[in-house]
Amino acid sequence: MNQYLLLVTLLVSHIAAADVIGNRFHQEVPNAKASIQSSLSNPNFKGFNAEGYCKDQACINEMNNPSQSQYLNNDAALIAEGEKQLVTNPNAANITEGFNNRPKHTIDPNDPAYRNAKTYMDNSYNISHGISNKYVDCEGGDICKYVDTKRQCSEPTGQPTYCRSEAYVVSTGTKADRKTFTVNGTLGSYTLNKAETVTQIDTPTLTTDRVQNGVKCTNGNFTIAMTLWVNGSQVASFTGTRHQKTEGSGIFNSRCYVSYTVPARYTTLNPSRNLHTFRLEVKADNRTLAPKGHGYVIAHFTQKTVQMGWRDNCKGIPNQCSQTQEICVEGAGTRYINGVPVYLDCWKKKRTYQCQYPNTCTPLLGKAVTGAPLTCQIDNKGCKTQVLGVCVENSVNLTCEERQCEQTNLVCGETMFCLNGDCYFEEQKQNGNFSEAASALAALGEAAASLNADNLRIFTGKPAFCDKKPIGLSDCCADSGWGNDIGLTQCSAEEKGLASAKEKKLTIELGEYCAEKVLGVCIRKKKSYCQFDSKMTRIIQEQGKKQLGLGFGSKKEPDCQGFTPEQLQHVDFSKIDMSEFYGDLEANMELPNMQEIQDRINDKYGDLAQ
Repeated sequence: MNQYLLLVTLLVSHIAAADVIGNRFHQEVPNAKASIQSSLSNPNFKGFNAEGYCKDQACINEMNNPSQSQYLNNDAALIAEGEKQLVTNPNAANITEGFNNRPKHTIDPNDPAYRNAKTYMDNSYNISHGISNKYVDCEGGDICKYVDTKRQCSEPTGQPTYCRSEAYVVSTGTKADRKTFTVNGTLGSYTLNKAETVTQIDTPTLTTDRVQNGVKCTNGNFTIAMTLWVNGSQVASFTGTRHQKTEGSGIFNSRCYVSYTVPARYTTLNPSRNLHTFRLEVKADNRTLAPKGHGYVIAHFTQKTVQMGWRDNCKGIPNQCSQTQEICVEGAGTRYINGVPVYLDCWKKKRTYQCQYPNTCTPLLGKAVTGAPLTCQIDNKGCKTQVLGVCVENSVNLTCEERQCEQTNLVCGETMFCLNGDCYFEEQKQNGNFSEAASALAALGEAAASLNADNLRIFTGKPAFCDKKPIGLSDCCADSGWGNDIGLTQCSAEEKGLASAKEKKLTIELGEYCAEKVLGVCIRKKKSYCQFDSKMTRIIQEQGKKQLGLGFGSKKEPDCQGFTPEQLQHVDFSKIDMSEFYGDLEANMELPNMQEIQDRINDKYGDLAQ
């Protein structure tokens, strides 16, 4: 295997130079012949005596009777001398010992020489035809390889994130308030705007009208006990003034008149009273007075207060995120909090944020082009940045191919006729063993074309399947009838491609199996194949695996993998029957027109002779 790769390496490396040498050889052969013929036909040419080149008699004797003549017509003596030299000659002994003791060489797929040879083999057509590709640069003389490397980048997910803002009670408490009622007449009933917790009632100074109370009394102003009542309940006791005056004389003409003065008061209700409408009364002398006057009745009360605020989970949003929307998700309404009615236009809001992070993966994941220094594919992703529980930025791990080129002074050239170097005669003759040699070269080319660089598999195929449907439906496994395409529109592109491959004899049929059952009855069958890119690959797979005792897997799970380099070393290519390939080769081969070549040579050298 190593020798074969070395031969390919040397062959490709010197392919352009061989073309130049071959052309020059054909140009000079007629000149050399003409020069020799001219010298021989010269009248002054007297020939030459070989003995004149010897310096002594021993040389002349050896020339006339060489020691090797003893082996003429004596094969046994020649063989005996060879066996003797094999034992006595030190160089021969070294070769024998080295042959017996040399360890078997195992191919190292990572050996630079192996990889370079593989590059030349893979791209032999491009090199020989002067066509640059991603691996060979015919203009710059570079050989390039692609090295796996790991890179990391980040990309935005484009996912919006949300937060909620809702009203909440900041605090509850009370505040003092009051309502003033104007008194312009008799003390009576008063109504607040709503029920309140009344803590104090202020009343002005009031007086009553004079009323008769007996026929005679002591004149004067006297202190008297009074009480204040709210809605029929006594709330305070205090001292007022009773005014008495007797008018008239005599028993029958005198009258006692009484009036009262109720002092201004600030009455604290203990406990406080929950009042909406309240009636005030003043009592003295076991009777209810009807005080009146001018002033103000003031009701002091406390109100429960509720302070509302907004809270949300929108904290910690980075600057890369901006609000794009806010909607109310719990609308207007009145709610009672600690007994206090609270009205809000909206009780809960939803905010939407969109984050903008740079995409550093775009330069690395651009469309791969020939000659690109770095091409990458996504290996896996993980969240890099979360905002409010939503991933807004991913960390992306990449597997990349990095192009590394080396200046090798590569010279590319045109296709040459005699690639095997057998160009010592100007007459081009067809090689009777051309089919066999071309088959071997084709096998080498197919090995290069089918080599899987990831796991080093050679002559690789792929599994292929087709549906064999019930009668009346399209049979996508048919071996013929694909030309008119009638009734085959339901067949997939893969099945049509498989049919084409079968016609070109690029497949190995593995068998038929049931692909779908209903109630124990098979309603759909499939056929499986190993499909190859060329007939050569199919031939070597079919016969090579048989040599090595390898199979093609099962009908449902075909194994169409190629050979490993180690397996390929055990394949005896001399036992591979290439006759099927010979037929295609000879049928399609177009050799150069020998007469046209001869005419061009004659024209060229005819001009030179003139």
